[in-house]
Amino acid sequence: MILGVCAIISLIVGISMEGWPKGAHDGLGIVASILLVVFVTATSDYRQSLQFKDLDKEKKKITVQVTRNGYSQKISIYDLLPGDIVHLAIGDQVPADGLFIRGSSLLINESSLTGESEPVNVTAENPFLLSGTKVQDGSCKMLVSTVGIRTQWGKQMATLSEGGDDETPLQVKLNGGANFFGKIGLFFAVITFAVLVQGLFSREMQEGSLWSWPGEDALEMLEHFAVAVTIVVLAVSGGLPLAVTLSLCIMGKFKEFGDSVESSAFCSGNPDSALRMLLSCWLLLNCASDKSDDLIQQLVSNLKSCLIDHQKWAAMGLRLLAKNNPENQLKIARAGAIKPLIALISSSDPQLQENAVTAILNLSLRDENKKLLASSGSIEPLIRALCVGTSTVKENAACALFCLSQVEENKVAIGQLGAIPPLVNLLETGNFRGKKDASTALYTLCSVRENKIRAVEAGIIKPLLELMADFGSNMVDKSAFVLSLLVSLPEARALVVEEGGIPVLVKIIRVGSQRQKEIAVTILLQICEDSVKCRTLVTRRGAIPPLVKLSRSGTTLAKQKAEALMELLRQPRYRNVRCVNFGFFIAEHAPT
Repeated sequence: MILGVCAIISLIVGISMEGWPKGAHDGLGIVASILLVVFVTATSDYRQSLQFKDLDKEKKKITVQVTRNGYSQKISIYDLLPGDIVHLAIGDQVPADGLFIRGSSLLINESSLTGESEPVNVTAENPFLLSGTKVQDGSCKMLVSTVGIRTQWGKQMATLSEGGDDETPLQVKLNGGANFFGKIGLFFAVITFAVLVQGLFSREMQEGSLWSWPGEDALEMLEHFAVAVTIVVLAVSGGLPLAVTLSLCIMGKFKEFGDSVESSAFCSGNPDSALRMLLSCWLLLNCASDKSDDLIQQLVSNLKSCLIDHQKWAAMGLRLLAKNNPENQLKIARAGAIKPLIALISSSDPQLQENAVTAILNLSLRDENKKLLASSGSIEPLIRALCVGTSTVKENAACALFCLSQVEENKVAIGQLGAIPPLVNLLETGNFRGKKDASTALYTLCSVRENKIRAVEAGIIKPLLELMADFGSNMVDKSAFVLSLLVSLPEARALVVEEGGIPVLVKIIRVGSQRQKEIAVTILLQICEDSVKCRTLVTRRGAIPPLVKLSRSGTTLAKQKAEALMELLRQPRYRNVRCVNFGFFIAEHAPT
């Protein structure tokens, strides 16, 4: 509007003083600028709206595995109906309200609904599953009871939408900042216009022509007004972006001068640095949609920089791009980022090491990159990071090794290069995520006999049994699966008995979930097959009653395994005298 007024005044004064068309040049230039800005803005907004619609369509392309009318099929979450049976696994979002039918170790993250970060254990006693929550661990089958707006999530969204278009606290802050800059711009525009006009009036008074202005003076007055308008326009439209840009430049000075004090404040969680990181990440992800190839090339070149801070931001950028878009995982690998990232894994800077390891992890999610990463020498640096890195570095390194081990030939290489002992150590001493990542990697690696031997020699049996004995650890299933692979080795079976594993396994058969019971029976079958002593221990620990119960109420496979174990336990215990304590043998079979 201000520019429009300025254009009209410029046209009137210019044409009246200089005639057409010479006097209309300035006014028409302003009009052309207005039209150009409006056209560009409208085109940009239209393209963004189209992109948003495309993203919204992609977001809605979410399918779930469903059993309907006795047939298993994949359907969109928007096509769910009450009565469908939905199959849920780790990472899935619960698509509707429903009831738990069966499953194992199911942990649900309800923070999106309740705000509570502590996961909820869903069982037959607590069977309710709510739409919008996420499966943090385990798997299950769910009977859909409510869909759409009638779910708890739908009701919550409806309640939020009733509030209208009230501004969020962030919008209030941003609008307040924009208004503040606008007022400052208006203030300086008025001051500037007043100073310029005062100089013009002083000159006119000295010349004695205060009341008779020539055309040149009128045009000069118009130019002064245009300067004031320019200040207002820049302050209103560009004030806040300019302030953000200046803040980023000021906070980025330590990159140019290598200021150690500023750098340490950044690494220690300085609030300004944290804000800078958030703004940079936001800009990075928003700019990457149209020019991701150029951005990736620039980030890869920065990985080879001599400045550690440039390397940090480049590794962070590649880490975010690889996580944000699976297509970027292939682009980053083709751009030559793998070897520089591998070199940075050995960095002594914790943040740089974490960014490099996590970037490698995100790249390893792509099947095409797995062999390339292994052949480029990523395994040894990841193992070193697994030994000496921070807790986050160790967890992400374990995940990366798990991804690489999905290629069969990599399993042997990972074991030969020494990954098993640090993974066992992480399983024993890590936090929940570390134990979970270590057990997943070990389960995949121990499908190879050589790695099984390495794991047993590294002392894996004791931490596995401790986790299986602790039902509150939420690691019973994963630990039992790893142990079920290891007990194919005679030395592993002997260690299970020596470390007190039989009471733990019998307890699982007694109080565990259906899945846990089935795994425990499988392990006991292998342990008891050639050992009368082990059969005796299992029987004396009271395994028969829960086995009978499992053979009647378990799944088909669980029933078969329970019956096989009971048949094994019924066999005479004196056939292999070497496996039975002699005193117990005499007391058991002496004539009465």
